[in-house]
Amino acid sequence: LFGGVGNIGRLGDIWEWNGATRAWTQVASFGPQRRSNHAMAYDSGRSRTVLFGGANGSSFFGDTWEWNGATAAWTPASSGPQSRYAHAMAYDSGRNRTVVFGGTINGFSNFRDTWEWNGANAAWTLVASTGPQSRAEHAMAYDSGRNRTVLFGGDNGSIRLGDTWEWNGATAAWTQVASTGPQSRYIHAMAYDSGRNRTVLFGGLNSNGIPLGDTWEWNGANAAWTPQIFANSPGARAYHAMAYVSGRNRTVLFGGYNGSYLGDT
Repeated sequence: LFGGVGNIGRLGDIWEWNGATRAWTQVASFGPQRRSNHAMAYDSGRSRTVLFGGANGSSFFGDTWEWNGATAAWTPASSGPQSRYAHAMAYDSGRNRTVVFGGTINGFSNFRDTWEWNGANAAWTLVASTGPQSRAEHAMAYDSGRNRTVLFGGDNGSIRLGDTWEWNGATAAWTQVASTGPQSRYIHAMAYDSGRNRTVLFGGLNSNGIPLGDTWEWNGANAAWTPQIFANSPGARAYHAMAYVSGRNRTVLFGGYNGSYLGDT
């Protein structure tokens, strides 16, 4: 986990979660500048966590960093997409590419470009300029069972979105696969549960800016979203982060905002 915003402003600390002991450990306090609304994805082919972009007040970032947990160090990498924040990112393990879509530079002018990062040659490549309409504050997850990056929702500057798209990197094409399912929302989070072949979505803000606490699963095989009902689940929130821990078959959620900053896991 890196950065974000809390009661003391933008953060630049790095923490790691050990699910076996259910403990967070702060592993570094230096590296990228303090920021929020950035995106991260784990490159399993090279054992690196990749970070791109974000914002700190009126400063917008277009830098790329990699975290090597083995040495507990951040390393700056190549520049690439235009500076932005509120974009979404996912790692395509089938092709060893980190995929970035969308984002914004000022909260009004949103992007609809798709970029891929191949850490092997340290270069970002613009791979598409069409597909989903421009948006920010959406979420993406890579479905390794079907070799597709799944995108849902976001904010296009005037309305909240509730469409579902999939990116086939092999053909460099976006396809809209659903227009129904969860209600339109933004600032939600998604993660792919590879143990059950489901993309999991939680929370966000609805079109009226009200925090949501619902959980949905996307089964790409039948192109359907299914609501999940639990006796106990996180409270409604937005701006949280989620990741799937394949070694323990768990989706981990941390933090968020529901009128107050949250620090629960």
